[in-house]
Amino acid sequence: RQMSGISKEILKPPLSKAWEFKAEEGFIATAVIADGRVFVGSLDGQFYALSLATGEEIWRYKTELNIEGSACVNGNTVVFGAGDGFVYALSADKGELKWKHETDGEILAGTNIYESEKTGKTYVLVGSYDNQLYCFDLANGDVIWTYPTEGAVNGAPSIVGDQVLFGGCDTFIHSISAETGKV
Repeated sequence: RQMSGISKEILKPPLSKAWEFKAEEGFIATAVIADGRVFVGSLDGQFYALSLATGEEIWRYKTELNIEGSACVNGNTVVFGAGDGFVYALSADKGELKWKHETDGEILAGTNIYESEKTGKTYVLVGSYDNQLYCFDLANGDVIWTYPTEGAVNGAPSIVGDQVLFGGCDTFIHSISAETGKV
């Protein structure tokens, strides 16, 4: 969570390949690892859960178009966007659809999680090619707020405290409140 890129593991050379997995059309998205599983979307529109230990497929979920952004995982929920304009929330253990929400543009950006100390709720943040950053309630997919920009939002939002920082095709870096979606 929080896109920290920090691992407790220490790499000890020499390294060797443990396994490989090949999708029909390849990967652009960065894989996310949680609870012994690898979660990653592919250009063929498939979202995969793989065993971290063996690389074996645990489940897959088919969308209508490409998946280019990284997912986020919180508890038993994995969330990602796809080129078909939907944000998908699946159960991390079985890949069953919990909710999905359609935007008016492709979603090629990564997702991120915000846990509100104020409300005690967990939210998902993601940008769309409809020129908006969205904040969804992780539990049910309700839109909490949207923040309009002058261009597509194709980068993953960063979160520092209760501030969301993101850039878009409007050439600006935006800093907004994660609680309200206001500057």
